[in-house]
Amino acid sequence: MTTTFERTKNNDLLAVHKGDFTVKLVLPKLANKIICKNHYSKTVAKGVLYHLGIFKKEHLYGIAQFGYGIMPMHTCQWVSGTKKDEYLELNRLWISDILGKNTESFVIPMLLKFVREKNSKIKWIISFADGAMGKVGTIYQATNFIYTGFRKDGGIWTTKEGKRMHSVSLWHKHGTIKRNVLERIYGKPLFKVFGGQYRYFFFIDKKYAKKLVPKKLPYPKIEDTFQNLVVKTGYAQNSTKNKSRIEQYFTTIGVKI
Repeated sequence: MTTTFERTKNNDLLAVHKGDFTVKLVLPKLANKIICKNHYSKTVAKGVLYHLGIFKKEHLYGIAQFGYGIMPMHTCQWVSGTKKDEYLELNRLWISDILGKNTESFVIPMLLKFVREKNSKIKWIISFADGAMGKVGTIYQATNFIYTGFRKDGGIWTTKEGKRMHSVSLWHKHGTIKRNVLERIYGKPLFKVFGGQYRYFFFIDKKYAKKLVPKKLPYPKIEDTFQNLVVKTGYAQNSTKNKSRIEQYFTTIGVKI
C-alpha cells in the first residue's frame, strides 16, 4: 500500500494519505476538545506544535498532538548534540475504538512521515506510555520505537470513580493530603498509585540513533506492570499484597491486564 503526500503549489505539506486513511492538520480548538473528551488524561499538553487529525474516508476518528513538552532543554539532552527545536514529543494520541485493533500501528508511521516531511529540522521523536494506566507501549513496540527505561513518578491519588488527582492540586484545594481527610471527602477505596512512564524514541534521522544517551533495553511486557507499580489503599501497607491492590485499582479504572 503506497503512501502519498498532498502539497500546495509552494510544496508545503498538506496531508499524508495511505489507503483509506489521511493525516492532516486540524484546528487546535477542535483537537483540544476531542483530546479532553476522549483521552484518558482528560488534559491537553503544553507547547503543542502540530495538531493532527486522523481521518478514514474523510471522517475524523482520532487526534495526535506533537510538541516540545514541558522541559525542552532537558529533553533534548537524551540525544547528544540535539538542539531544543530538533526533536518533538508525541504528547497525546487518541484513536476511536470504532476503527478496531492494530489501527495505531498503521497510523503511527503516517504521523511520523507527516512530521518528517513538514519539518526537516526534526531528528527524533520521544513518547511515553503511562504505566499507571496499565500501558507499556505496545503500539510503540509494534512500530519499531526504541525503549530506554521506566521513569518513576510520585504518587497519584485515584478515587473509586477513577478520577486522578495530583498531591499538589489536592493541597491547594483542601490544605492537606492526609489520607483520612481525603477519604472522608472522596470515599473508599482511595488509591495512591506510585507509577511512572515507559520511555520510547524513534529516530527520523538514523544518524542520531548513535547519539542516544540511555541504553537500548528489551521491550517491557504487561507483566512488568506489577513490578513497576505500587498501589496503596491505606497506611503502612506492605508489599506482599501489592499485586492484589494493583488488580483492584485496574478494575476500578476499567483497565484490563
